[in-house]
Amino acid sequence: MSTKLNRTLTLAALFTFATVPFAAAMDHRSMGHGSPGAAAGMHGAAPQAGAAAQPARHGIEIRKAVVSGHTLAYNLIDMKQMMASSSMPMTHGGERMKSHHLMVYPVGPDGKPATDGKAGYLVVQPDKAETKAMAMLMEDGFGADLDLVTKGEYRITTKVALGGTTLVDEFVYTVK
Repeated sequence: MSTKLNRTLTLAALFTFATVPFAAAMDHRSMGHGSPGAAAGMHGAAPQAGAAAQPARHGIEIRKAVVSGHTLAYNLIDMKQMMASSSMPMTHGGERMKSHHLMVYPVGPDGKPATDGKAGYLVVQPDKAETKAMAMLMEDGFGADLDLVTKGEYRITTKVALGGTTLVDEFVYTVK
């Protein structure tokens, strides 16, 4: 085996093994996102009355909207608050974590979670700078990390692509 190939394989193996602890630490299933047995105090409130079939959702519900017959419920998780109540650091791989985690939970007209697709956010910050974030499928919704640090209004546009259906929702969230 050539020296160059050997070095490349060695570096790849070292990188893989070095990132495993971080990947395990960031496994959102281990944080209880959307799991029925999750401790409500870690992120927010327990399920509301009448929502027995729905898993506990973390953070605070900031919006609920109906778009093309689909219900979109949004929960915002304050990462600093969550990390303060756990032993996890506010860094991941040497990079600072974002201040918040935004979840959108799409539910189809049939009342079932609609998660067979993709979702993303476009955020216009108070200073008019734009940030885009692709959301990751997590249990019965899609989530992405965002920085919502500066006080003011954030215009959030959500796009959820579900097969042949595209849902677009826009709202303003104010940080006080």
